[in-house]
Amino acid sequence: MKKIFIITGEYSGDMHAGRVAEILKQKNPDIEIEGIGGENLKKAGAKIYCDHSKMSGFGFSIKMALDHIALEKKVADYLLNSYKPDLVLLIDYGTFNLRVAKRLKGSGIKVFHYIPPQVWASRKWRIKGIKKYVDEVLCIFPFEIEMYQKEGINVHYCGHPLIKQLPEKADREQFFAKHGLDTTRPLVSIFPGSRTIELRFLANTFIKSAKQLQKKHPEIQFCISHAPNLSDDIFDKYINGTDFKVIKGENQALLSISDSLILASGTVALEAALYQIPMIIGYKGPWILYLAYLLVRCIKKVSLPNIITGEDIVPELIQAKFNTENICYETEKNLYNKEYRIGFISALGKVKEKLSDKYSAEEAANEIIKTLCAVDKCFEFYKNYSEVFALPYNMTDRTFAEYAGNPDSRVEIHYWFGESSNEYTEILSSCGGYFVKGFTLFYSESVRYYFVEEIGSETRKSDIFHMQNNVINKSETAGRFDSINKILSARQQHDPAEMKKCMYDYCVQDYVTQQIFKPM
Repeated sequence: MKKIFIITGEYSGDMHAGRVAEILKQKNPDIEIEGIGGENLKKAGAKIYCDHSKMSGFGFSIKMALDHIALEKKVADYLLNSYKPDLVLLIDYGTFNLRVAKRLKGSGIKVFHYIPPQVWASRKWRIKGIKKYVDEVLCIFPFEIEMYQKEGINVHYCGHPLIKQLPEKADREQFFAKHGLDTTRPLVSIFPGSRTIELRFLANTFIKSAKQLQKKHPEIQFCISHAPNLSDDIFDKYINGTDFKVIKGENQALLSISDSLILASGTVALEAALYQIPMIIGYKGPWILYLAYLLVRCIKKVSLPNIITGEDIVPELIQAKFNTENICYETEKNLYNKEYRIGFISALGKVKEKLSDKYSAEEAANEIIKTLCAVDKCFEFYKNYSEVFALPYNMTDRTFAEYAGNPDSRVEIHYWFGESSNEYTEILSSCGGYFVKGFTLFYSESVRYYFVEEIGSETRKSDIFHMQNNVINKSETAGRFDSINKILSARQQHDPAEMKKCMYDYCVQDYVTQQIFKPM
C-alpha cells in the first residue's frame, strides 16, 4: 500500500487538496492519505494529522513564529520516524512547506509541490530551495514552465485549478430572492479577505467606502462575503455597526452575480476575472512589511488578472492609494461609466484565454500516481539470460504483461484473476514507450487483462489477453515460490511420491529461513 502525506496551510489549499485526494482515491482506492488540512481533505477520505487552522493562525509575533517552527519540526519528525510516506504533497503555503521539505532531504521520501511559491512575484531566491528540496513542481501558470526548466527543476504544468473547478454563474434572480435583494438595483459585493490580519487592515476602510457610496447613490445594495474559514466571532469583531447583508459560504455565487466588486488581493481576483465582473483591488498592511516587500518583489503588479495578461486591467489600490476616496471613485466608474465598464469586461476575457483548460487536480493526481507506480522495469525475455547476468531476487517468481505504446501516453491495465469477476485497474509508468505489469502466479493460476492507452483525446483499447503459469523453474535462480509450484504441479499430475518429496523440501527451506531470519 502506497502512503501519501499532504500539507496545506489555509482554506484554499484545503480545497485543492481535497480534490486531488478524491481523484487519487478514485484511481487507486488502496492509497493511504494523511495530512494537514480541513473538511475538504477529510471528506476526500484522508486522515487529518492536524487541522490547517493551526497553520493559518500564525502571524508576526515572536511566539507565533516559534510555534510555527515547532510544528514544522513535529511534522517532519512524524514523517521521518512514524508515518514514513512514499510521497509528500506540498500545496501552496511556501515558507512552511519548503522548511519541511528541507528536513526530508535525503530520506528517500518523494516531495512534490503543487501550486508552488510565486517566486516570479517576489523573493526569487526561494527557487534555489525548491531546486534543492523538491523532486517535482506541479505548476499552475503557463509562464512558470520555462522559469523552472531553466533552473533544471523537474516541472509539470497542471493548468490553473479554477478553470475546471469554478462553478457556473449563479442564477441572479434566485440568489437575489434567497437573500432578500432587489434585482432592479445594482449590487456591490465586498470581499475583505480570509485572514484575520486582512480584516484588521482592510475591513474598516471597505465599509466606510460602502457607506459613502450608498449615501451618494442610495440605489446601490451592498453584501459582505464571510470567508468560511473565519469564525463568526473574529468576523463580527471587524464587521460591525453595519446593516449590510453578510453572506457566508457562497463566495463564488456572490462573485458571479455582482455588478461590481471591492476585493482584498488574492485568488478571489482571478475568480472574479473569470466571471468577468468589474472590480477594484485594495490592500494595506503594516508599513514595515510593505517596505520589506518593495525590496524583494520581482514585478510591480499585485493582482493575478494583471500579472497573467501583463496589462493594467484591474485598478490596484495599495498602501497609500488605499483610501475611501479612491475606492469610491473606481467603483462609480465600474457602475456608471458605460463605455469604461464594457471595455473592462472585455479586457477581463483575456485572462481565461491565457490559461489552459486542463483539469488541474487530475493532472496533479496523475503525476503522483505515475511516480508511485514507477519501479525498475523487468521484461519477460530477461529470464532467458539468467546464466549471463544476475536477475532481481523475485523476478523468477513473476510473469510479465507488456504493452508497447507512445512514451507520452497514459496507459492503464485492467485485469482479473481466474474466473473471478473482480476487476482491478492500475496506471503503468513508461520505460521508453514500454509499459509493464508483473504478476505473481502460482502453478496453473491464470490472469486475463487488457490495456487502455490515452493519447490526447484519443483512446485505444487492446484485445483481452489470457496468461497462465504452467512453468516449473529448474534453474539455480528459482524463486521463493518455486517449491509451492512444484507441489501444485505434482498434485495436478497425481504423483503422490513427488508431491511428498516437494512438501518435505519446502518444510526444510521454511524452517531454515525462520531460524536465520528471526523477527526483531
